[in-house]
Amino acid sequence: MSLLNHDENKSSSKKPLLTRGPKIEVTGTVDRKDIEPKKNTTTSENKVVTSVTEPANLRADNHLRNKVASLITLGYGNSQKEVIAHLLSLIEDGMDKDELKRYQDLMEIYEEKDLKNYLNKKKK
Repeated sequence: MSLLNHDENKSSSKKPLLTRGPKIEVTGTVDRKDIEPKKNTTTSENKVVTSVTEPANLRADNHLRNKVASLITLGYGNSQKEVIAHLLSLIEDGMDKDELKRYQDLMEIYEEKDLKNYLNKKKK
């Protein structure tokens, strides 16, 4: 170990220092008032809620999940939500008048149920 001369090896392979480029200087500043959105004069209590969108989980097995993932890979959507929405729109387009009317009535019932549940949670 004493035969190694580390100082000579360092001086012969010394790397040049990096240049940092031009110094960046701040030309202007931004005030918090410029960024914050202006408050509306109406309060949230005055707004009437007509529909609610909440995240929900669907029970599905791994085979259905893999089919949806395959459709995403093929470009039918960018997310599981988009693929399912696309498939549902295809089914809706294939419905006849009577079936579409029943479907819309059921959707309206479920939407009203979600709204009532949301409003009950909000009161508590």
